[in-house]
Amino acid sequence: MKAFPFPLILFTIFFGLGIVFDFSTKIDFLYLIVLNIFSIAFLAFFWLKAKQSYTLETKFGFATITTAFTFGILVHHFNFEPNNHSHYSKITTTETPVLFKAIVQSNYKSTEKNDKYLVQLQSVNDKATTGKLLVYISKKEQKALTPGDEIIALSKLQIVPRKFNPYQFDYANYLAHQNIFHQTFIKEGKFKILNHQKNWDSFWYKNRQKLIASFSYQNWNNTTKSIVFALLFGYKNLIDPSIIENYQNSGVIHILAISGLHVGILYLFISFLLKPLRNTKKGLVLKLLITLVFLWSFAVLTGFSASVTRAVTMFSIIAIGRALNRDTSIYNSIAFSALLLLVFKPNFIFDIGFQLSYAAVLSIVAFQPYFKKLYFTKFKIVNYFTDLVMVSLAAQIGVLPLSIYYFNQFPILFLVANIVIIPLTTAVVITSLATLILNFVFPTLAILLGRVVSFFINLMNLYTKWISSFQYLVIQNISFSFFLCILAYLSIICFILYFYNKKTRTLYYFIGSVILFQFAYIITLIQKNSTEEFIVYNANELLISKKKNNQISFFSNAPETNSDIINDYAKGSFVNQTQIFPVENALFFKNKNVLVIDSLSKYQTKHKAAVIVLSNNPTINLECVIKHHHPETIIADKTNSFYKVQKWKETCEKEKIPFHATAEKGFYKICN
Repeated sequence: MKAFPFPLILFTIFFGLGIVFDFSTKIDFLYLIVLNIFSIAFLAFFWLKAKQSYTLETKFGFATITTAFTFGILVHHFNFEPNNHSHYSKITTTETPVLFKAIVQSNYKSTEKNDKYLVQLQSVNDKATTGKLLVYISKKEQKALTPGDEIIALSKLQIVPRKFNPYQFDYANYLAHQNIFHQTFIKEGKFKILNHQKNWDSFWYKNRQKLIASFSYQNWNNTTKSIVFALLFGYKNLIDPSIIENYQNSGVIHILAISGLHVGILYLFISFLLKPLRNTKKGLVLKLLITLVFLWSFAVLTGFSASVTRAVTMFSIIAIGRALNRDTSIYNSIAFSALLLLVFKPNFIFDIGFQLSYAAVLSIVAFQPYFKKLYFTKFKIVNYFTDLVMVSLAAQIGVLPLSIYYFNQFPILFLVANIVIIPLTTAVVITSLATLILNFVFPTLAILLGRVVSFFINLMNLYTKWISSFQYLVIQNISFSFFLCILAYLSIICFILYFYNKKTRTLYYFIGSVILFQFAYIITLIQKNSTEEFIVYNANELLISKKKNNQISFFSNAPETNSDIINDYAKGSFVNQTQIFPVENALFFKNKNVLVIDSLSKYQTKHKAAVIVLSNNPTINLECVIKHHHPETIIADKTNSFYKVQKWKETCEKEKIPFHATAEKGFYKICN
């Protein structure tokens, strides 16, 4: 009996949906247990019935995916750290400083003024706790922490602020997917290193530093070093921003992050080297063992980073499936690897790398049976490049909706770029690994091979720079919603179905999905363009906007400084007609006068203001301003000092006037 053509895929999909559902709703544990008991009971009942009657297969399938959904909810519930009774959030508040003890897990990218670390809490105010915390320590301390350091500190815990401007990247939500909800800024002299623990994190950090140090005698420039360290160890922070921009505009930014591509390259390379072993049964087992050792050794090298662990798990299961049962569906192998990862790390479902990796692999596998039909010669080298083009195209089709949704751009020359960059990346990864090994056993040969690595990287950089010079071939600032992303994938799936089963019915499915996507896009445009709203942004320089239907007017004296905020809002609003004007002291929106009081401190106007915006530290007596205008709301933007904002806040509380500080609460919006 078979309830679905690929049951494990559907089980994995609904398991993932259960994870997303629990993250969004946080179901009570008692209800969750009841749901799982009922779903298992229904599954058992329909399984027994389905063994006797073919007509009940659909009901059994429905019970299966319902069980998968409830299991997903249950797994995420146990993985969501605040549900733990010993989590620090149960015993502390954000009102007063706390004394906490923690162990450093990893270093994050530093800010201009602070070093940034992820720590695992051990205790808060002498009470044993669990949970992760983001710690900022002033660079004035000159005490660099390393994984394994045990610290004690006195500081106030702060909730990671939500996004402060519309359609902006939500950093708080990103951290929440990693079970990180609070941060703290430790003042100078308010922490102490107690000791250094030898644990998993410190072991891999120490050994990776040794591996990195082995490249010290290579005569590489900073660009070559940064790319090698990114490809082997995942250290992207060292790469020059201009290099990153070139790779991004060329459509090959994915090669700078260790991902499924690099693990796939190594998997294909080792499979090629071990090809002679496939003719015997013992040879297949030996090939599998060598492949697994090789892949997991690479994972060890990178310190078991999340992206590499995902990719190695996926290709390991694919390798095992092929070695033990050649008839095993590749789709089931891929689905099983995803399910295995999500069981142990359910928050992977929210990771962009996880989504892109599986979308690319599934797309390649789906289109692969048609690659050989495009061979037009018997020359292997020509067919190799044909395969390369088709793999790149298939992968790009698979990740296209997600790429547009997350990055809002589409480089038209991505195919031209990948044809050259993927072979060069293959060469760089393999020669860099060989160089790393030779650094310890044959340094002289390592230096010679290091020159080859440098040559390949210089070629990559020159080529991406040339491709990115065609700026008009990079479509940027594309407006795209999550719902449109889902519908785009529906169209891709229907297109693949038509490829496999070229019948009128599947053609209708594909045409219908395309029409549905277009209809949804038109509805989205109508909805977005029918709104009117007035926004005061949380920006380093005063920024205000008025949106009416499909036009946006921005008011700013420093539009270049605010360009990212302006672009994000225009994209999210599905509007391409924008105008930028200098800031005006008097604005008008929906029968309301808006008065901007800036450093000139002028507030006496003929017309009473319903909304007052305070910007650039005006020297005013706010009580007099309130008596003159009797405003409905007072807003203080980010350009004001903390001291003045607090003083204005107290005045507004006294006068019972709503007060909104953008630095604390984010943007302020008036809607129609």
